[in-house]
Amino acid sequence: MTDAPTVSRPAPRLDSIVIGLLALAAYAAVRQEVFYSVDARLQILAAQRGDLFYTTHMLCTPLLWLAHRALSPFGIEWFAIASWASAGGMALGVALLHRATVRLGLSRGRSALAAALIATTPTVMFFASVAELHGPFFPAVGVAAMVFAGLLNHPTTRRACWLGVAVGASYLLHATGALMVGVFALLYGALTPHAQSRWGRVRAAAWCGILCGVVAATVALGSAVLLRLFVDVPGARALRFLLSRPEGLMRLAQTPLVVAREWLLWCAPLAVLCFASVRSMRWRPLLTALLLAIANNSTST
Repeated sequence: MTDAPTVSRPAPRLDSIVIGLLALAAYAAVRQEVFYSVDARLQILAAQRGDLFYTTHMLCTPLLWLAHRALSPFGIEWFAIASWASAGGMALGVALLHRATVRLGLSRGRSALAAALIATTPTVMFFASVAELHGPFFPAVGVAAMVFAGLLNHPTTRRACWLGVAVGASYLLHATGALMVGVFALLYGALTPHAQSRWGRVRAAAWCGILCGVVAATVALGSAVLLRLFVDVPGARALRFLLSRPEGLMRLAQTPLVVAREWLLWCAPLAVLCFASVRSMRWRPLLTALLLAIANNSTST
């Protein structure tokens, strides 16, 4: 008589909660009383004087202002809010990314391992320990990853639209959210076997077009609303206002330095594992997407 095959069960939601709390405890233990760069500092100064529109990372300043309005009666001031938003946001992002791995079909043990690797990545731990905009942005990445996992499991036009909304909202929190368009598009091709067929490529291209269109619409609409609320710019002029403030051109000459410093070093060991995937034809599109993201990120270096 043979034993029945063991069926791996997905991790319950309690696992994600525990993982998020453990990450928060770890980040609180390494928390530094410092800013990382100028963005968070400038947004605090802008929020203090009531200037709630920042030309990049547009949602962060209004959220910071609202958090201060809610917490200042309890004696919690600007820097503490920004600092704990970094730690709490990173921990929440880890928990949400854990749920995304569960939706992708990983077993309980493997999803926990994936979450642990994400939580202990040097760049995640660093931005969790300082006051910076990556904290509020990271949960948006987790939400987008969860929606993307749902799209992979049950591909529909509605889910593609929701993914576009999630990516667009993440862009409004931090401009690097736009990089997820390319990553998700190529990851879809890597994870979906039927995407290699002719009809599969046509459908993938259609969903990519929907994704890009909804992302653009979400960013344009969100920007217009924020401009109208906080800058008193009529809605018809909002898009022209944004287009008049370009972020600059890519500096591709810096890409090798960015790869070494901001990817191989700060994203180890996941970065090394990612580059090891070049041996597999199926995973090369994902590696290409990540390299494009790194190249584009050289504009901020």
